Amino acid sequence: VVKKNWMDATAMGHPATALADINRVVTVIDSSTFGTDWMTWDTAGVRDGWAEEGDDCAAQRKVPELLAEQVEAADTLLINKTDLAGAVQVSVAAGLATQLNTSAELFETVHGNIPIANILGSSVAATSTLKEEQEEGKTKKDESTHSVCTHGHDHSHSHAHASSEQGTSSPTCSDSGCSDTSHSHPHEEESSSCADPGCTDTSHSHSHASSTA
Repeated sequence: VVKKNWMDATAMGHPATALADINRVVTVIDSSTFGTDWMTWDTAGVRDGWAEEGDDCAAQRKVPELLAEQVEAADTLLINKTDLAGAVQVSVAAGLATQLNTSAELFETVHGNIPIANILGSSVAATSTLKEEQEEGKTKKDESTHSVCTHGHDHSHSHAHASSEQGTSSPTCSDSGCSDTSHSHPHEEESSSCADPGCTDTSHSHSHASSTA
């Protein structure tokens, strides 16, 4: 009846059906009173809050009829208040519920506490777990990406001045005006011949000096 009413509401375009859907119906059974209520001849009208004021049709319905309707519509049955009910009352409630609905899953609970997988189904619970794992993995990845590197790094580049430290030949400078003694100059190795007859510089040879004899 519950699912049928929801389907009718969906077909009529009820606003609530655009915000939610019925996947499973869970019926919570008060194990401390279910057996007694099942045997009563009371109508809903004589029970406080069981029928709306002015709804004579609902007020005339039998209590056992209403109980049976809710149990039969369930996908999951919770035999609740097992801490208050005695062992016999719990057994009677579970037995009646099983006879009325043989296909529903049945659980005995206290304060309605039950794992979510038993309510929503294993596939929904697995999807929820997978989503949590993905979120956790994303968080760890973000933390790794934003971590600061503090360890040293090897450097393999070389420096030109290293060759002089290792005893290799220093580069040759072609600047005739350079006086730096850290490298060689071609004019120190080989002096050019000067043809100026008035030149007295002794750092190079004079062609006229050889012709004077």
